[in-house]
Amino acid sequence: MNRFSNGSPDMFAEMRAVAPRIRDYADDIREFLQLSERALRAGETLKATYYLRSGEFYMFPDDPRKRSPAATSSA
Repeated sequence: MNRFSNGSPDMFAEMRAVAPRIRDYADDIREFLQLSERALRAGETLKATYYLRSGEFYMFPDDPRKRSPAATSSA
């Protein structure tokens, strides 16, 4: 889970908080996309990008929630 992290204590705490709700790939995707959105709203772009990458990791290439590389670079 910490593979897509900047190593900061706050990111580890946020990931630990959602870990109990993750039982499968769908849960992982949902939780990390939510963390990404929350970080974006807080103005934490780099953190949001790490969480987004984590959420997208288990998506199939044609998943409609997956952002294009151009959209991701502007996040």
